[in-house]
Amino acid sequence: MNNSNSLAVQKQRSKIEILQIMRTFSAIVVFLSHFFDPNEYALPMGTVFVGRTGVAFFFMISGFLLIYTDRGTTKGYFRKRIIRLVPLYYITTLAVFGIGLIIPSFLHTSESGAVSLIKSLLFIPFYSGKGVFPLYPITWTLTAEVFVYVIYYIPLLLLKIPALRNKSNDFEKKFKCIFTSGILAFLVILREFVPKNIFTDAYGAKYMLYFIIGILCACFWDKILDAAKNLHIVLTPTDNKAAKLIAALSVGVCIIGISLLYKDNYIFIALMGVIFMITLALLWEYRFSKAFVVMGDISYSFYLIHYFVVKLYLRMFCNSNEVTNVALAVFMAVLCYAITTVLAYICFHIIEKRFSGWLKKVIL
Repeated sequence: MNNSNSLAVQKQRSKIEILQIMRTFSAIVVFLSHFFDPNEYALPMGTVFVGRTGVAFFFMISGFLLIYTDRGTTKGYFRKRIIRLVPLYYITTLAVFGIGLIIPSFLHTSESGAVSLIKSLLFIPFYSGKGVFPLYPITWTLTAEVFVYVIYYIPLLLLKIPALRNKSNDFEKKFKCIFTSGILAFLVILREFVPKNIFTDAYGAKYMLYFIIGILCACFWDKILDAAKNLHIVLTPTDNKAAKLIAALSVGVCIIGISLLYKDNYIFIALMGVIFMITLALLWEYRFSKAFVVMGDISYSFYLIHYFVVKLYLRMFCNSNEVTNVALAVFMAVLCYAITTVLAYICFHIIEKRFSGWLKKVIL
C-alpha cells in the first residue's frame, strides 16, 4: 500500500480503538495516583502510582489526533473544541468554587476566590499552592491542551497566505507539525533559562514534550504504519474474546507498570514516545472488547469526576496519622472506581453527547 492510499484509509477511520484503550488505562493510572496518594493517608506499602504517566499518554493522544483529524480548515476550529471541553469543565470548576465557599477545609490546594474562578474559566494560568494550578487543580492539563490548540491555529492561518497556499497536502501537514512542535520545544528550552515565570512554568514544562511526540508521530504516521506492515508487526482484527481481553490487559499492564517506574527526565520521555508509537502501530487495526472501548469514550468525564469521589472518601474516612489496612484500601479503591465509572457514564451521555450535541446544532 503506498503512502497516499494508507493516509486515505486512516482518514476513513471514525474511531481508533487502541487510542480508547490507552485512554482507559491512562484514566485508571490517574485515579490510582490520587487514591493512593501518600500525602493523604498512610499505607503499609511503598507503591506509588505516578499520575503523570496517564497524563503523558493523554497528551500524546491529543497531539496525535490534532494532526490525524485535521481537515485543513479553520472554520469552527475553536468552537468545536470549546463544545467538547468547556461544558463539563465549567460544571466541575463551578462545583469546586461552591465547595470552597461552603466547606473550605475540603480544598487543600485551591483558593476559591472570584479572581481565580475567572482565570480558571478563561484558561489563564496562575500560581496556586505549590505550582501553576487552576481552581480545580487537576484541570491544569486542560490549560496546557488549550494552549496547544492556540499554537496550532497559527500555522492554519499562515497557510492562508498566498505564498504558502496551494502547496501539497504533505507540505501543509509538515509545516503545521514543524511550526507547532518548534514553538513548544522552544518554550521547554526557554524555561531552563527563565525559571519562576508564570508563562514558562505553565507552558514550558517538560510534559509539553508529550504533545510534540504525538504530533510528530501523526505527521509521519503513514510511513510508520507502512513500515510496521512490511515488518508484519501489525496485529489483525479478531473475534476471539480471550485475545481481545489479553491485548487490552497487556496495554493496561504496560501503562500501569510505567507509572510505577516514572521518571521526569528527557530519556524517560523519549522512551515513553517509543512505547506509544510501537503500541499504536502494533494494535492500529485491532478491535477490542466493547467495555474497554466505552471506558475510553467516557475517560474525559471520568478524569474530571474521579477527583470529587476520591477526595470525598479521603476527607471523610481517612486519617493521615493512622496506617490504613491494605485490604480495606483496595476494597474502597474498587468501590470508588465503580462509583466514578457510573457517574462518568451518566455525565458522558447527558453532557458530552446530548448537551454538546445540542450546542453543535446551535453554534456550528
